[in-house]
Amino acid sequence: MILEIFVAFLFLISALVQVSLINSLVYPLVLIPMHFIVGLLVFHRTQVELGIAWFVLSAGVLPLFGFDQFTWWSYILTAVLGFFLIRQLFTTRSLYALEGFGITMFVAFVVLNVLPDWITKIFIHSTNLNFFLNFRGFLLTLVFLIVGLYAGFIFSKFMERIANEILLIK
Repeated sequence: MILEIFVAFLFLISALVQVSLINSLVYPLVLIPMHFIVGLLVFHRTQVELGIAWFVLSAGVLPLFGFDQFTWWSYILTAVLGFFLIRQLFTTRSLYALEGFGITMFVAFVVLNVLPDWITKIFIHSTNLNFFLNFRGFLLTLVFLIVGLYAGFIFSKFMERIANEILLIK
């Protein structure tokens, strides 16, 4: 019960920080996917159901906060993909598993967001797919994701150790 309340509080705080603080930063820093990073950490370090709930709720809550850069169904399909990835492929709770899980989820999330645009442009025979125009931003976001997951992993291990000592959790 305490974990669920903490994750709900973390969800609201990270959504508000993503929408209000990070979106107001200058160009390279505006690409930091903080809410996505925290969601991946929740998905990887806690119960899988909380991670699924994180991404499904992101589909509905982030547009309410004014952060509607991505489509709602890509969050839901990413949550479904994450369920299968965490159960079948990235079963260990190591840093390498977290980084692989994060990169796979992020690439799938981006592809799911641009896929409708690409399909539309293919059917109307447009030669401009705008892929290389945003590729630098994609790579920068991927770098921020990898660094953020590493820092989040270290911080979450530290917080788990402190919680175990204070709350005597085994």
